[in-house]
Amino acid sequence: MSEIIEIKGEDILTPGFRVMCILLLPIIAFVQFFFPYSLPIAIVIAIVLLFVGFTGFNAHYVYQCDLDNKLYRKCSVVLGRKSGKWLELNPNCQYVSFQLFSQKYSMNFMNMYSTETNEDLFVVRLVNTMGTYTTLAETTDYKLIPQCLELCKKLSEKFNVPFQDFVKSLVLKKRRK
Repeated sequence: MSEIIEIKGEDILTPGFRVMCILLLPIIAFVQFFFPYSLPIAIVIAIVLLFVGFTGFNAHYVYQCDLDNKLYRKCSVVLGRKSGKWLELNPNCQYVSFQLFSQKYSMNFMNMYSTETNEDLFVVRLVNTMGTYTTLAETTDYKLIPQCLELCKKLSEKFNVPFQDFVKSLVLKKRRK
């Protein structure tokens, strides 16, 4: 049996969307009070919102890498079921890289509440000879850095290419400042 390295990715639905699905239920009950003939429609909408809200708490992405068969995939996991297409790893790579990117995004809730957030994104890539790359895993969770490093080292050994850890050098620069 081949060894598959698995790294948990981001949630599929944002926390705000999941909460919004559940918070819409009292609004449906309020509308039902004024329009009593819409009971079947309200029940169907409530069931759909509950299903989307609660399944969203467990829905996330997973990055899988099968080194023996030289395959990888980004799959979604919903209710414990994984789905995603396996793709071949390109054996003509120059090096394996582990990189850190800072991403800035803003969240807006119905034009009333807005916030900006900085987040570090850790990325495992196979860099090809033409300068193109294949992203094998990405995460914002610091606890998953050891798994990403393990994947990079195994890829480096499997393809007999160097491993460049750009994260370690950036962390050292931040400490010096």
